[in-house]
Amino acid sequence: MVSVNDELRAELMQRAARDQAARKALSPGQEMRQWQETVEPVDRANTARMREVVSEHGWPGHQLVGEAGAHAAWLLVQHAPPDFQEEYLPLLEDAVARGDASPKDLAYLTDRVLMHRGKPQLYGTQYQVRDGVPTLWAVQDPGGLDARRAALGLEPEAQNRARLLPDSAPDDAEPGDGPSPEPLGTRDTRETRGASILDDLRTNMSREEITRYLAEFGALVGADASSQKLARATGGQVDLAVEAHRIAAIGWLRSWGCRHLRRADTPRTSEALRTWWEDWGAQLPGGHETLTGLGEAGLVLAGRAYAALRAAPAARRSVKGRDLDVAFGDTATAKLLFAIRPQIFPPWDEAIRLAFGRPGGADAYVRMLRLSAAALDGLAERLAVGVSDLPQVLGRPASSPPKLVDEFLLIRITRER
Repeated sequence: MVSVNDELRAELMQRAARDQAARKALSPGQEMRQWQETVEPVDRANTARMREVVSEHGWPGHQLVGEAGAHAAWLLVQHAPPDFQEEYLPLLEDAVARGDASPKDLAYLTDRVLMHRGKPQLYGTQYQVRDGVPTLWAVQDPGGLDARRAALGLEPEAQNRARLLPDSAPDDAEPGDGPSPEPLGTRDTRETRGASILDDLRTNMSREEITRYLAEFGALVGADASSQKLARATGGQVDLAVEAHRIAAIGWLRSWGCRHLRRADTPRTSEALRTWWEDWGAQLPGGHETLTGLGEAGLVLAGRAYAALRAAPAARRSVKGRDLDVAFGDTATAKLLFAIRPQIFPPWDEAIRLAFGRPGGADAYVRMLRLSAAALDGLAERLAVGVSDLPQVLGRPASSPPKLVDEFLLIRITRER
């Protein structure tokens, strides 16, 4: 019998309290900036600490940290990045199976992982806010939802949704009272902010304003030596059927921030790319096509290819002697698609996903492509130039039109934090 580690229990509960305090501090109309200044640093610190805790102890369950401490640990993982959630979900499943963690917590993390994958959830714990009203994320077998919830001790979904309404949440709720989602309104506001930035690009901003923003981006990031290196290694056209191209692309992804693709995992990552390319390479839009000319059928096909690569196992992690797969995920998948077809696919960093209030997944990615295409078409029409001429006209001749959208979004999001 493992004795309760009171010191670790207290630390986890304190971290959970900071998590909730940061989210409650968000002010209407300023959620995006405050989220990045207040919430994200707390989440990063908590995620790093949870990795240390699990590496040392395994999943911190009831025996190690008590019920309140275990619930706090779940909360920290629930608010960690999607790849972290997916990596640690099997450990929580094992803990629940042996009676060492809460089935309710498992329901929430399971649904969160499914939502990040773009798949229907099982237990109806995840919502999006639309026009101020909680809207349930898609559910598998809706008719059996409340029965599945009851089996894990969860209240009926309609009752839970009513509890989530802004005027029904108790002011003095504590993290230990029960599973709690992200504050209502956060995603809706961030989605509105991202869409409004692209709407500005499409309909309002002058050529001079846009050029200034893009020049600021260029001054901030400097020369992209890693992309130049990739171009030299691939002759300017990435072909994932070629091993040398795969290795070069993996190195480029690491240099672009995809650090979960560790060097030790390169053979596994390369093989996953080869397999994906065999299935999808011939179905992707050709190198002569563009984002604005893709059409609905091309967008749907791109979404399917994206979903397949996003879920593919790119690396491995060993946690307490157990090997776990680590998927490519949203950021690496979008960046790789950009490397393969830079005239069609923009990169898709986490900051941009947050600005649109989307957790990731193929549906959200395709929506982003549609909005980007509309912004490019509208801007080109206003400036009386072709879409392909926009990089030259706006002072970024080395960028593709989709990359211009990425640069504009990133600098606007960064400036308005």
